[in-house]
Amino acid sequence: MFTLANTKPSFFGHFVAVQVTSSSILAADAPVFGLSNAPSVADKDLSRLDELNAELKRLVNYSKPVDVNAHCRNFIIENVRPNEETYSLLLSMNERYGWITESLELFEDMRRSGLRPSLETYHTLLRTVAKSRPKYPKLRENIMEDLKNDGFEPTATTFEHYVSALVAHGELEHAADVLEMMEKNEITPTMLTYATILQSATAFNEAVFAGELLQKMEKVHHPLSSALYIDVLRLSTLEKKPLLVEHCWKKAIEFKGDVDDGLCAYILQLAGRTGNTSLATSVAKYLIDKEAPLDEHHYASLIAAFARNGKIREAVLALGIMRNRGIAPNEYTSEGITDFAQYSHVRVQEALLLLRDLHDQKHFVDIEAINALIRACKVLTKRDGPKKGKFMAGTMADVDFADIIYRTASELDLTPDTNTLNALLHVLTRTGNLYMAESYLNDFQAKGVEFNVVTYSRMIEIMCMQINYEKAFVYLEEMKKKNIVPPANVYRHIIRKCAYNNDPRASIAIQEMESLGYKATSDLLSFTQAETKHEIKGLSRRSRMSDQRQERVLWGVDVDEPRKEDVYVADDETIGAEAHMANQMDHEPSREKRRQKSRNDHEKLLALFEGWN
Repeated sequence: MFTLANTKPSFFGHFVAVQVTSSSILAADAPVFGLSNAPSVADKDLSRLDELNAELKRLVNYSKPVDVNAHCRNFIIENVRPNEETYSLLLSMNERYGWITESLELFEDMRRSGLRPSLETYHTLLRTVAKSRPKYPKLRENIMEDLKNDGFEPTATTFEHYVSALVAHGELEHAADVLEMMEKNEITPTMLTYATILQSATAFNEAVFAGELLQKMEKVHHPLSSALYIDVLRLSTLEKKPLLVEHCWKKAIEFKGDVDDGLCAYILQLAGRTGNTSLATSVAKYLIDKEAPLDEHHYASLIAAFARNGKIREAVLALGIMRNRGIAPNEYTSEGITDFAQYSHVRVQEALLLLRDLHDQKHFVDIEAINALIRACKVLTKRDGPKKGKFMAGTMADVDFADIIYRTASELDLTPDTNTLNALLHVLTRTGNLYMAESYLNDFQAKGVEFNVVTYSRMIEIMCMQINYEKAFVYLEEMKKKNIVPPANVYRHIIRKCAYNNDPRASIAIQEMESLGYKATSDLLSFTQAETKHEIKGLSRRSRMSDQRQERVLWGVDVDEPRKEDVYVADDETIGAEAHMANQMDHEPSREKRRQKSRNDHEKLLALFEGWN
């Protein structure tokens, strides 16, 4: 038994203190007050009760709660006892505002008036809980328990409201458990039950769980709304679930769903990464049917899907269609072709044969297809003669093969452009072959091809791989004369090169870099300061040694030739001179092992190249 003192005026009672029987709802620590008032009423007053309820219904639907409060005083003034309809109207108003405390008070007042709550009354309480803050622990469970104690069996609609309350308070796992319990008890969940949990799953980025719910919904409720599929489609695309994306896309199109252009672009990107040509072509067709413009990134994803699926013919034809529509392809557009071809010479050769066949069949072949194959040669290395089909991982690209592909352009009646030159220089940045770089530069300049920011950036990168790097500054000045803003990586190459050679122009390059709005990283600044002072303080020994060894190989210097910069210097300034010398001695054996391994690798590299030639 609880003694509940009323602390505020009720709708139908005065300030009284009553005793009520404890129920499970009261055990939820909700502040429930005794609001009952049971005036005697004759049957002749039934019509007046109907009139009051009709006015109450109008006020609940179209007026403010304060007006409803004022109208409820008429029940007390006129000594008319409220019935179930009266309480239902007031509970529905509280549901609208999420006033769970007031609803519990009305619920107890209804019990004290001798009125038995209906199943719909409990449903209203559950809906109110869903719209309120999670103020009372286990209130939902207590309502469900009272419902059973009153002799009602929970229906599918009851669980619908229960699940809605769980999801509203962020208890997705609990809602999933309730759904599983319903399936075990052979209670078919309503569409809204599934949709509520599905919406919560998408909000919590649970793509796999959302896909499982869709499968269950398709078995029970068919057909489904296209909006449900689009919600899961958006989530599965962001979470990169290709199978679920493809299924939801087909269903969304089947049910005439309106997929926005941004989501279509994301789906195309995913199709391009996974090589799903059917999905990519379906999305492209959908955009064309909507008369949405196809931009460069749409074609790039479509070409990537074809290329990663081995359909190079379709990818090359897509490049031509793109050019004919007035959209110029670039190296990012044809990146899918490059990724496909860079794994073996055989793939490049097959692609070249395909280009010749298309040319013979009078199909339009775009020069960007040649450029993509040239860029693939940066990763390709010359073949290991004795082991056919094997390729050697190294730092040297297959420049000769890139040159062969470049010469093939004239056979296909293609005119090399700036992207072709940039592709060739892209390969040469791996080898540092200055002679070939300048030869290509002069060749394209004679043909009237304009140089862009990529051209100058890659030439400067190649120059910074040489012993004599003065022309790097010449190219930098040419960029400025043409009003081309040098990118940050140009300054990084120059700064690192000057720092290696103790060139004071490194600090000037840093100042110029910062004047253009680029931020010189702390790693770059410490690297420069250490080099200008003949120290290696604050640098990673591993990254420095690998950079030096790479430059020495590119310059043709014997890897065993000792250099001053190879001397190890401790990073910690607190280490004394004796500890520093001991540290040098400790590292001597490991350094010698690395040199021996590098010498062996270098000899193998030369032998393999000679055997391939």
